[in-house]
Amino acid sequence: GATFLPHSLTTEAFLIFGILLFVSAFGFGYGPMCWLILAEIFQGPFRSKGLSLGSVTNRLCSFLVVSTYLSFINALGYGPTFTLYTFICVAALIFSYTYLPDLTGKGMGVKNA
Repeated sequence: GATFLPHSLTTEAFLIFGILLFVSAFGFGYGPMCWLILAEIFQGPFRSKGLSLGSVTNRLCSFLVVSTYLSFINALGYGPTFTLYTFICVAALIFSYTYLPDLTGKGMGVKNA
């Protein structure tokens, strides 16, 4: 299994700072994006069904990451595991940039033609 070596106080402080920075950045950045994008893409009578489907998809993907994390750490190690997750995030970013419409300056429920 994964083993944790003793760290110095400085290393532990950097680790805690990194975790806090990640959680803060996620909360201000990509975290709420799912809910904002879903609310703007689905219109009128489809909004509730679209938000429900998006919520279920979001939770299933989160469950997939959580349920595979320890298995990947044990099988691949830390570096390859986080590299794999990084590639998945980059693929999601490319997909979002490519396929999501630009809604800058548009009102709620108005999409690009």
